[in-house]
Amino acid sequence: ELSADARELALYCLTSPHTNGIGCFRLPIAYIAEDMGTVPATVRKTVSELSKIGFLHHDDSTGWVFIPGFLDHNPIANINVGKSLMPFVAGFASTGSAFGASWSASLSAK
Repeated sequence: ELSADARELALYCLTSPHTNGIGCFRLPIAYIAEDMGTVPATVRKTVSELSKIGFLHHDDSTGWVFIPGFLDHNPIANINVGKSLMPFVAGFASTGSAFGASWSASLSAK
């Protein structure tokens, strides 16, 4: 069972102003701590908990978050929406994030 902090962080990652339509966005630990009124050490522990169950991946060096199942539950509605998301795709592709290959595979499967 997830801790209350993990449930709250999962909801935050799905609904925060930093979230976008592809489930991959920049969200440094410090942003999360500030928005949630906690300290970075607590956020790191909670991110680790969510990472262990595969809910999200967080690249601490770049601050990028990837939610592997995001597009399964939030599919791209149509081609026009897909086109509007391309700047997000390009932005993430240029980050050199450690989980870029996983994210690319997830997107191409859609």
